[in-house]
Amino acid sequence: MRKFFGLFALVAMIGFMSCGDDEKTNTELLTQHNSWQAKKITYPDGNVDEDDVDAIRYSFGSTGSYSFTPLTGDVVVGTWEFQSAESEIHVDTSDGDQFHFTISELTDDVLTIEHAGTSISYQLEPAN
Repeated sequence: MRKFFGLFALVAMIGFMSCGDDEKTNTELLTQHNSWQAKKITYPDGNVDEDDVDAIRYSFGSTGSYSFTPLTGDVVVGTWEFQSAESEIHVDTSDGDQFHFTISELTDDVLTIEHAGTSISYQLEPAN
């Protein structure tokens, strides 16, 4: 019986030790797909929009390239980089504009950002 508990404890300890390193960094989460498309948008007032939001696209390239396609279809391209320990993104657009937004939530399928005092949450999926 003692051997059984000793073996169980060893297996459990090895299992717990291997579980801790699976979290992705924010860079890995943003760049894991060529492009993201919105499935649902939640606005600060709680309103949710799921109609035609799949036209909204984000692309964060691992080499620093950036593109954003809003509902208007006017594509914004430029470069991006993290600041503040992967919690703030700085974007320089090709037409000379710059902006920052803060990530308040980032998972495999959710990107919640704050910009100019407004928080918007995007439920995302890889774009086709």
